[in-house]
Amino acid sequence: MKKLMIFEEHATEHMHDAKQDDKSSALFAGTKIPAGESSVTECSEMPIQASDLIEVKRVPQKGRGVFARQFIPAGSVFERVPVIVLPSEEVLEYTDDSVLANYVFDWGNGTVALALGFGSIYNHSYQPNARYDDEGLQTKIFTALCDIQAGQEITVNYNGHEDDPTPVDFDVVEDARPAQVPLPT
Repeated sequence: MKKLMIFEEHATEHMHDAKQDDKSSALFAGTKIPAGESSVTECSEMPIQASDLIEVKRVPQKGRGVFARQFIPAGSVFERVPVIVLPSEEVLEYTDDSVLANYVFDWGNGTVALALGFGSIYNHSYQPNARYDDEGLQTKIFTALCDIQAGQEITVNYNGHEDDPTPVDFDVVEDARPAQVPLPT
């Protein structure tokens, strides 16, 4: 039961974020970069801070989910997270039982991305109240599509666009209510 989320922009725009030293080669986007060849573009990104607006709770029939701790107005970016880009075969191709496969986004060019922060914990919905987008080289932002009330679960459409009805590889549970006790921090 894989929850591979589709990311709208692909790794070709992110290939310059690999780091390497003079004595080794770097593997990025499925391409080996020989030592001494520069494919790194220096980039200054704004600092990323944890959001006080959200928390993770247990959700019956879903496992965990991300919830608003306070009111989030429509159009607000409420979480900004870095991602780690990995070759797809390390996560998806060797086993159907990969736990990590349930938490990655398709990044393109034979890669997947693991979103840090709460970025890989949002549950899927065909009527989401948030969306995710690419910002910069390896950063994802989550934006409210409508007003989100305190205590409400925040969901995204794993297909990459909030209106995409393409079936996913698992049974979708809509409108589940959180357990009363938040997860320990």
